Amino acid sequence: MGSFRRSNYSGWLIDGEALLAALAAQGVVPLHPRRYAEHVTHRYPDAESAPEVTSIAVVGHAVDAEVDCVVVEVQLPGEEPTSQRADGRTYHCTLSCADGVKPVASNRLLQQGWRPIEPFELPAQAF
Repeated sequence: MGSFRRSNYSGWLIDGEALLAALAAQGVVPLHPRRYAEHVTHRYPDAESAPEVTSIAVVGHAVDAEVDCVVVEVQLPGEEPTSQRADGRTYHCTLSCADGVKPVASNRLLQQGWRPIEPFELPAQAF
């Protein structure tokens, strides 16, 4: 799962190549030159690791002139799957950004909505 470095947040690493291949099969390709597709954030800030998850399912897509991301549903142990984080934001994975745009821009984009795609599951490793 690449050269990912953890900062002051928790989440789950995902297989970016598997994610991009499954999206391409649905005609979804990252739009912008700076590529990510590596993790889903659980909490920010957070000094602890994210809990292990039962599953992570990719369920939606959003894109604009600055950022491109997928919406995911996370199933924490003993809970129903949800795309809603505890802080009210949407669980997602940033796929790509335009030059000069940071991946955090996905949060702004998702406040404007997203479109459903054919759901698929990915393995995830807590960090």
